[in-house]
Amino acid sequence: MFLGQVHPTARSKSLRQPNFNKIQAHSQPKVPIVDLRPPKSSRNETVPPRLHFFRTPDPVSPHSAHTKALRQTTPPSKFTSYSHCGVQPATDPKTTLKGPMKALSDPTRLKPIDKESNLLQVIVETPAGSRNKFAFDPDQGIFSLKKVLPAGMVFPWDFGFLPRTLAPDGDPIDVLLLMDESAFPGISVLARLIGVIEGEQIEKKKDGVKKIRNDRLVAVADANHMYANVRRMKDLPSRWVKELEEFFVHYHSLEGKQYRLLGVKGAEAAMTLIRDARKTARRKP
Repeated sequence: MFLGQVHPTARSKSLRQPNFNKIQAHSQPKVPIVDLRPPKSSRNETVPPRLHFFRTPDPVSPHSAHTKALRQTTPPSKFTSYSHCGVQPATDPKTTLKGPMKALSDPTRLKPIDKESNLLQVIVETPAGSRNKFAFDPDQGIFSLKKVLPAGMVFPWDFGFLPRTLAPDGDPIDVLLLMDESAFPGISVLARLIGVIEGEQIEKKKDGVKKIRNDRLVAVADANHMYANVRRMKDLPSRWVKELEEFFVHYHSLEGKQYRLLGVKGAEAAMTLIRDARKTARRKP
């Protein structure tokens, strides 16, 4: 053999064709295939699916051998449909829910006062800046639209109610809530009580004139910046009370009623009003 001459055996090995099957098998990515079969020890128990990784040259289809094996070994009650990625489990209430679906809490039955902070728990009905008047409907258990104010008139502050109370008009006692930004119907806001605005609405009927007390508590949201220094009704500008009276006069006139402001009192008188309203609510059947 001369120098530089290639051995015949080496030449045959270098010219040998590569095995494309092995190269394709190693180049394929690992595709996760969900094995939904329960273990043999507990066929009737609901267990999370197991993941098995293996190399496959083509995606799993409903007609593949793996899917057919699952159909043969898995009870039909466990599955409802088939897709391109294998068998899909049916929705089992034992795995999706721990129990029956529970309805939302009735806001009228929540605690009116937080014992730890001694703050009122106000449920917002109508947010500030809205023309829509929202109110809680106890028959349906939802907040519904009651009326719409005319163009150019909006609610200047957030209005809500105090749970487990009953005012003379038959509804929970109203609360005027001072906040930095308007809230949403159904939101619970912890607020400190600063006073009450006493008033009455006068309604003319066929049998005469009917007067109903319509007092509104005034509270400041505990999470607040703008009204952080407001601790009493006297901390509010005198013009604020005058503008509030004008709003209520126009608001009740839309329903054909008259409103008269009786007075503005502090937190002690407001707390007395809350106690009476809670007693009235307990006596209601």
